Amino acid sequence: MNRLRRFDLLVSLNLEKLQILLVGGGRVALEKLKTIYESGANVKVIAKDFSDEMIVFLRANKISYEEREVKKEDFETFKFAVVATRKEDALKINEFAGNCLVNDVPKTIPEELEIRNNFGYEKR
Repeated sequence: MNRLRRFDLLVSLNLEKLQILLVGGGRVALEKLKTIYESGANVKVIAKDFSDEMIVFLRANKISYEEREVKKEDFETFKFAVVATRKEDALKINEFAGNCLVNDVPKTIPEELEIRNNFGYEKR
């Protein structure tokens, strides 16, 4: 068995009513935003720049957003963050994300987060 081989585990999360921070304003961020929005989560978006399509979607759905660089303090009120930025920005952001789940790297899993498996929900 090759110990260097990477394995991914697909996990479904119940995001309904969760406060989520989305960092990024481009095409990939918009795709992620649409999924998050449809899940019933409360989302805030922060990005240095936004695509025109992202602005249209944010305004049409009255989603909170700020055009600026993300700061360490932004992660203090969120249990879950999704980072859809260039790799160099994502690595910097991951360093100061604190106790959020960021970039698929859990720092700590919040107790309120429900993890869905094939047999139902498991409270963490």
